[in-house]
Amino acid sequence: MGLLAGAGLYAWFRPAGDAAPPSGSSLAVLPFTNLGPPDTDPACEGVMGELHSSVSLLNNLKVIARSSSDRYRNTPKTTWQIGDELQVANVLKGSVLKTGDQLQVKVELIDAREDIRLWANTYRAPYQDFFSLTDRIVRDVADQLKLTLRASASEDRAQGRPNAARTRNLDAYNAVLQGRQLLVSRTNADLLGGIVRFDRALALDSAFAEAYAQKAAAHHLLLGSGVKDIPTLNRLTEQNALKAIQFDPTNSTAYAVLGSLYYSTYQWQASEHAYRIALQHNPNDAQAHYWFSLLLRTLGRAEDAVRASAQA
Repeated sequence: MGLLAGAGLYAWFRPAGDAAPPSGSSLAVLPFTNLGPPDTDPACEGVMGELHSSVSLLNNLKVIARSSSDRYRNTPKTTWQIGDELQVANVLKGSVLKTGDQLQVKVELIDAREDIRLWANTYRAPYQDFFSLTDRIVRDVADQLKLTLRASASEDRAQGRPNAARTRNLDAYNAVLQGRQLLVSRTNADLLGGIVRFDRALALDSAFAEAYAQKAAAHHLLLGSGVKDIPTLNRLTEQNALKAIQFDPTNSTAYAVLGSLYYSTYQWQASEHAYRIALQHNPNDAQAHYWFSLLLRTLGRAEDAVRASAQA
C-alpha cells in the first residue's frame, strides 16, 4: 500500500501526442462507492484498501498508487479519460453495501483504452469473512488479467498463512484505517489522534505490522511540532518501524519511514539502503519513490533523482 495519500507528491504532465502507450499489465483501483449509510464508510474503505494492497502483489502488474487514483472520487470523467491521465490499460471499480453483518461487493474490470467492461461480478459474505472475501476477489482479478501472485504471497495463501502486513481482527483493521485517514492532514491533533487509533489496533492485535509502521510514520511527521523533543520522536519512529519489520520483513511502509528518518539525521547510506528495500518490496510505492528522489538530489545524483521523481 502508499504511505500517505497526497503527501508532497506532484503531477508530471506531457503533451498528449508524446504520451507513452499504457502497458497492458497496468491497473488503477478507483475509489469504491459506498451504497450504505455514512457509518459504513470504513467497510467500503477497507474493501478498497485491501484490494489495492493485494493486487499490488500480483507479478508484473503496475498498480497506480492511491495518492493518484483517489483523486477520481466522484469524478465526472470517463473511464477512458482516467486511463489516459493515469496511463493505465485497466481500471478496477466497484461498490460496497454493508447491511448488518452482511457484506456485498460489486466489482468491474474495465479496459480503459476502449472503455469496455471486461468482467464483472457480485460477491456476498458475512462481514466476519471480510478477508476471505477480498482474497476471492483478488484471485478472480488475477485470473482475468492472467497474472499470478508474487511467490512469497502465493506461498502464504496456499499454506493458509495470513498476510503479515494485515490482521485478521476487523476491529484492529478498522482502527488502522481510521488512523491512516487522520495522518493525511498532518495537523498535530490528527497525528496524535492517529497514534491513539494505532495503539488501539495494537491492543487488539500486538503482531499487526502495519499498525506499527503507521505509528512510526505518525511520530516521524510530528518532527518540529513541539509535541515531543526531536530525539524522542526519532527514537519512537525507529522503534516502531523496526517492530513492524520484525513482524513483517516485507513492510515497505516501515522501510520508507526509516529511509526518511535516516535522511533527516544525515545518515545517507542507511537512508538509501532503506529506500531500496522499500521499493524492492513495493515497486508501486509513490511516496517512497518521491522521498528517495529527495535523497538522490541531496547526494548530487541529479539524473537518478529525476528518474525517481518521474516514477513517483
